[in-house]
Amino acid sequence: AGCAVESCWGFSWTACLYVFTGLGGSLLSATLSLPQQLSVGASGAVHGLMAAVAAGNAGEPRWPAAVRDTATGGWSALLGWRGMLAILMVSLLAGLVSPGVDSWAHIGGAAAGFAVAAARKRSGAGYRRICWRGFTILIALGFCGTCLYLIGCYDCFDRPGQVVDVLI
Repeated sequence: AGCAVESCWGFSWTACLYVFTGLGGSLLSATLSLPQQLSVGASGAVHGLMAAVAAGNAGEPRWPAAVRDTATGGWSALLGWRGMLAILMVSLLAGLVSPGVDSWAHIGGAAAGFAVAAARKRSGAGYRRICWRGFTILIALGFCGTCLYLIGCYDCFDRPGQVVDVLI
């Protein structure tokens, strides 16, 4: 997913996407996981890359010609946004049923990936695009502010721990 995003968006946008999705995953994990739970790795950022690919509109992110050329028959669908959305959903569901997996980081990274993709969206007139980006940034700031407040507030709420514990 990372190579496809970088080939379409360029290094700077891809680096921003990776950093913001990693931070989004870590922030949600720190907010909702129990204090004794350990969360390490880049899986939140990887889920953010997959979400950005899945959020791409028609032709964006455009997969590299070399990848498209190697796909034949029904495999070409797996290289588009629908295939990446399916892979993302399977990965999120697999994390939910696996003990010890920090699904909050995966969910937070994916949400941040969708948000960055929405903020970068090129369609629409100039005014509409600015409003869309502003709205996306306001939602992201609200999310970050809420998470930071809840991290610092020890008696405000009971942290749910693992996502599986919430669903059961």
